[in-house]
Amino acid sequence: QTTDYYNMAGELFRHDISFDNGTSSVTDYDVDNTQSWSERTRTYDTNGNLLSETTVQDSGGPASNSAPTNISLSAAAIAENSTNGSIIGTLSTADPDANDTFSYMLLNNAGGRFAIQGNKITVANGTLLNFEDQTSHQISVRVTDSGGNQIDRNFTISVTDVNEAPSNITISNATVVENAAHNSLVGTLSATDPDTGDTLTYTLLDNALARFSLSGQDILVNDGPRIDYERWTSHTITVQAMDSAGNTTTRDIVISVIDQPGVVLTGTNGRDTLTGTAEDDELYGLNNSDKLYGMGGNDILGGGDGGDRLDGGTGADAMSGGAGNDRYIVDNVNDQVIELAGGGKDTVVSTATIALPANVET
Repeated sequence: QTTDYYNMAGELFRHDISFDNGTSSVTDYDVDNTQSWSERTRTYDTNGNLLSETTVQDSGGPASNSAPTNISLSAAAIAENSTNGSIIGTLSTADPDANDTFSYMLLNNAGGRFAIQGNKITVANGTLLNFEDQTSHQISVRVTDSGGNQIDRNFTISVTDVNEAPSNITISNATVVENAAHNSLVGTLSATDPDTGDTLTYTLLDNALARFSLSGQDILVNDGPRIDYERWTSHTITVQAMDSAGNTTTRDIVISVIDQPGVVLTGTNGRDTLTGTAEDDELYGLNNSDKLYGMGGNDILGGGDGGDRLDGGTGADAMSGGAGNDRYIVDNVNDQVIELAGGGKDTVVSTATIALPANVET
């Protein structure tokens, strides 16, 4: 028996011969070699005479589809805090079947950090990519070919470090006593920077009209007399922090002013010099020639007996010399000079235009 195999074009591609009691059988056929074929079987007797002839044709079907063998990713690193939609790398698949087509899906997207767009791995949530928290993440990709064959592969996506801007400027103390001395420490600045070991430089962008200054990280008093609770209970400064890469952040900081009470001073029977503060003070001389200096604030000065010198300083002051030849220094139109009749020969020295009080001679 002989069996001949023909493709649909009539071309012979296989020829088998077998003898089995005068019948034939097909011994082998590989559908991947051809997609359509015909089989012609001729049966002969032992003398070579044709007994029968049978032809079977099959137009065949598609060749078998082999599964993919590997998945590759063109790049596997992304900068921390990258914008959503940023492309990390492109997927490709190795497959024995030429011109096969593929679809991809993420089985593990690293907690929502990554996504697939076609054959691209992209950033889904860049805020979750923080080098300081985690330097890499695992994803799992599945590829399916046109025949439904699938394979899965895991990839490691590395997160690269980026120098990030500082944030959250704070000050260790945000209060200052009014009239504090020059260069008194108010507080020390600090800021948060995600980059471990980065150095920060501070700049005072607004110093509250020169009331404050900056030395390194320290906010200092620059002009204490202008820090006056009775005029302003707080002042606002603006501070900038800059890291080694030039990234900056700014913040307004409110410095609260603490009120200081004035003093009450009483002299002795000797010649005393009593000096007040920048607050509202009360100064009282006794039985000798005293010198009373109110300084700042709205002060009350009482000379007592003796020839006294009364200088209220800035502010609206009330001054009473008492007995003796007293001398008043007036520098504010709201200053009050109180002198009783028969209290000596008194003098007012004024830099402000005022009416001469009663019982004051010059």
